[in-house]
Amino acid sequence: MSTTTQRIIRNTAWFTFGSIGQKIFSFFYFTVIAMALGVGATGRYFAALAFTALFAMAADWGIAPVITREVAKDRVRGLSLFRAAIRCKVVTILATAGLIALAAVASGYPAAMQRAIAVATIALMMDSMHVVLYAVLRGLQRVHYEAVGTVLNQLTVTITGIVLLVLVAGLRFGGDTWLTATRGIDTAWLLAPFVLASVVSFCVACYGLAREGIFRDLRTVVCGSW
Repeated sequence: MSTTTQRIIRNTAWFTFGSIGQKIFSFFYFTVIAMALGVGATGRYFAALAFTALFAMAADWGIAPVITREVAKDRVRGLSLFRAAIRCKVVTILATAGLIALAAVASGYPAAMQRAIAVATIALMMDSMHVVLYAVLRGLQRVHYEAVGTVLNQLTVTITGIVLLVLVAGLRFGGDTWLTATRGIDTAWLLAPFVLASVVSFCVACYGLAREGIFRDLRTVVCGSW
């Protein structure tokens, strides 16, 4: 078996591992929310996520696949594009956050819903950054970092979310639905784990870039541009 074939099989296996792991933990967490909090709270939870997802394209603008392709073709040229993309990302992310805030206010959502959207927006901003970082690692065919980061991301959401449900909503086992929340909970609390999970993914991506010498190469590219 050739080296290229082995690499393709290995990368496919890592992607499959990340996707399956993420879906398992995601299904478990969403099931806990639905059973414990009922239709109303679950609806507000997904509404806040869906609202911010409408603006995700504005924050991403499709640069990640381009970076992956350019890094795969030429590491130095790809890193030059990556450096420029990071600067643009900061501007577009801040602009997108402002647009989401204006849209939420204009839509007339109550204060609780606007808080939830604000928390989801923070998670969106972090996600938009680590997507670009993972794009570089994809170009280097080092996808195991992203696979591990994906699983850790959803695992963080699940563990942190359940802990918050126990502490804030008084989650208890038992009752007709097996899980019961004894107190109400602000939807923003349900979305807070996504912010922490995004930070975890960002840290995993930065660790991968450091291990692969990307930060060192970026300094070389910057010095060379002067």
